[in-house]
Amino acid sequence: MNLTWYLNRLKKMSLAEALKRFKEHLGIYYSRIKYRDPSQWPYQRFARDDIALVLHPLPGVPATDDWKHYRIYNTEFDLTGHIDWYFSDNRGKRWPACHYARINYRPGNPYGDVRVNWELSRLQFLPTMATTDEALAKNILADWLIKNPYLHGPAYPASMEVALRWISIYWALCLFKKPLDESFINSLSGVAIASGKFIESRLSTHSSAGNHLIVEAVGLFWIGKALQEEKIGKRWSRKAREILWEQSLMQLNPDGTNQEQSFWYLGFVLDALFHYILLEDREVIPKQVLQRIQKATEFVHEMILPDGSFPDYGDKDDGVVFRVNGTYKESPFPGLLNIGSFFFNRSEWLRDCSNAVKRLEFWTGRMPKHPGIPETSINAVVASDTPQLNTYADGGMTLMKWGNGRLLFRHAQLGLGNTCGHGHADALSVLFSWNNIPVLIDLGSGQYNGNQDIRNFFRSTIAHNTIEIGEESQAKIVGPFLWEKSYETCLTEAEKTPSFFAEAYHTGYKERFGIIHKRRIEWLAPYQIEIGDVFPGFGGVRCKGGFHLGACKAIANKGNSVEAEFDDFIFSIAFPSDFTVEIFHGSEHPFMGWRSTIYGAWEPIYSIVFSFQLSEDYHCKTILKIVENYQKLMSDSTTFQ
Repeated sequence: MNLTWYLNRLKKMSLAEALKRFKEHLGIYYSRIKYRDPSQWPYQRFARDDIALVLHPLPGVPATDDWKHYRIYNTEFDLTGHIDWYFSDNRGKRWPACHYARINYRPGNPYGDVRVNWELSRLQFLPTMATTDEALAKNILADWLIKNPYLHGPAYPASMEVALRWISIYWALCLFKKPLDESFINSLSGVAIASGKFIESRLSTHSSAGNHLIVEAVGLFWIGKALQEEKIGKRWSRKAREILWEQSLMQLNPDGTNQEQSFWYLGFVLDALFHYILLEDREVIPKQVLQRIQKATEFVHEMILPDGSFPDYGDKDDGVVFRVNGTYKESPFPGLLNIGSFFFNRSEWLRDCSNAVKRLEFWTGRMPKHPGIPETSINAVVASDTPQLNTYADGGMTLMKWGNGRLLFRHAQLGLGNTCGHGHADALSVLFSWNNIPVLIDLGSGQYNGNQDIRNFFRSTIAHNTIEIGEESQAKIVGPFLWEKSYETCLTEAEKTPSFFAEAYHTGYKERFGIIHKRRIEWLAPYQIEIGDVFPGFGGVRCKGGFHLGACKAIANKGNSVEAEFDDFIFSIAFPSDFTVEIFHGSEHPFMGWRSTIYGAWEPIYSIVFSFQLSEDYHCKTILKIVENYQKLMSDSTTFQ
């Protein structure tokens, strides 16, 4: 990272945080001296001879996977053979085996994206592997301990990774049926002690407090439960509880949304909190905390489609706390709903997607299929005969439903705290689906630590279904997880009758151009939506906006209108006459017409980009329409691209 980034990051810190960071770095440099020879610090050295791990009766049922062809993101691993724990996604490179503080893993490093390596060392295949191939799981765990000495290698730069790894190790350990030899047990006890000390010394507090802090606290709690007979274990459990109770109420809003403004990381946090509940005495958890977790799960239930498709706003890295198998293709949210249903006795949350059922079986230890899951089709469409509107004021979103359509209007703040790290500049963007098919989509996140132009594109304003002014995003990017500052947003009106609409504004361009962007979404009829954009302020600035389409079959550009062909309907957009309209599909120059579905990869989609010149107090209207049974239109002269 360059000097500018460090200065911008320092601006976000309070004096207390700066002092904490300074103390942390002193500890890191001291550890480079103390642990410079890893051969002198095997994991068993961290545990006393009389220390004992307490194994809790964690659930689990036999779960198989293809361990010879196990996929992590876009790479296949043979877990039955040699595993390169220093694997890099940059071909011909390997991560170094030195002390982690000497490893350059930031953007621009010569090794690749460390996030890919971290996914391997989370060992999230261990719990399911332990149910069907215990010997292989033990061999892999023993191999990891030998080849990843304490504080050495890429597995250690982030304390959240240490926390996630312990959860995987401990769950598998509790499922092993055959006894372990004494030296192996001592090594695992040492891992628990060393991991707990590392997490406690490197908690992501102050301006870094987000999903990392919650996951770190859950990992610390699981270590505390494994060492519950020890004084240090009891201390870690207490500390973890304090953090989790406080952060649950801070990061999860009363309406169920999350401060980070990332739907994926809301799921990640829920996954972590469910792991906390799994090992906790429910009676000690404050009622308000349980209510907040339940409300967040309810929000997920309202947001996702029957097949698990979800509004992919904000950052997404495909990371989870528990992975029932190695697929990244099926959404994890139905599985989270099943666990939430199990904890909170909410049968309406149950989903019958394949991995969701497997996850519920594993978490409950019940085979065969858990009773009570409705045998409903994931393609079933529940139509709304009359307009339905639900506003999430805390999270800055309005959900509108009518007929077979669902529309999410984003009028949210940029993200959590003053860094807004995982937020995207998507104020006043629109996400729309019809017949459970995503039509107007969010493009995802691409990747974090690779090409920063790609990283910046996916979180820029033009990558969302809204409008940028003056070829600038609504907020200024100053780092991979850092924004200069957020903007103000406000929902001014939202009604179902006599007309069905929602109206909001944001101030992202007020200081730079003296312009406020207001947008009104008016659903005029079940098949027709009108988007009205108003720009109070000075003119003379060029504007550019986008509509990014889901998996449509073909598209036709008719000048100031566009028609997109989906499976059983046509989606059309009619633009004002002064707009210039272009269609991109997998374009490199400019980089446009791409959607990221799996972390580190992107695929071509159709992006409609429109541009126009602002005059003073400019206003315009764009009409969206749905025409079903499109075959009737094929006799027309329309030619799709």
